[in-house]
Amino acid sequence: TNCATTCCSGGTLYDGNNSGSANRGSGGGGFCLSGSGESELLVVDSEISGNIADGEWVASGCGGWMSGFKSATFDGTLFATNMHKSGRNGCFGGILQANGVPIAFRRCAFRGNYCAGGDFLHLNGNCGGTVFENCIFAGNSVATVLGGGRGVVDMALGAMESAVSFLNCTFAYNACGDTGALYVERGTAAVTN
Repeated sequence: TNCATTCCSGGTLYDGNNSGSANRGSGGGGFCLSGSGESELLVVDSEISGNIADGEWVASGCGGWMSGFKSATFDGTLFATNMHKSGRNGCFGGILQANGVPIAFRRCAFRGNYCAGGDFLHLNGNCGGTVFENCIFAGNSVATVLGGGRGVVDMALGAMESAVSFLNCTFAYNACGDTGALYVERGTAAVTN
């Protein structure tokens, strides 16, 4: 079926496991989705939890990995206890890695996720325009054994003028190694309470 919108409502993606030994490691413990460029992803009132991704060199997207979508929306989604457990260079996206996809996160909770090193939400490339609205990030931890920490949200956007917005969000009890909740490699973070 060729659908313009991929939709998941009231679903649970859990206990997925993806591992590999390729140079870029592996991704998508819970899901690994590539869009057609014009397709959109919609996930509503769902849970992505207990997923694992690891690789010999680097893992990415332990909860999920996505690329190629025009846009994505996660509304009322819980991301919990997703884990990166090994890899020589840590993890890009212990919860989620997005490559070139602007995402709207609304009423989402990110709780109890773990990385042996790296970050939790890795926004890479053309993810400018991503919005987090009324979200909570609590009890996530990045160990510093593999590459240190790069925050709860790591922004490596396509351009310095690209922005990610955080509206009425809470960051509490996260352990991110030697960085804070937001780690901006490239781009701008706009935070409003």
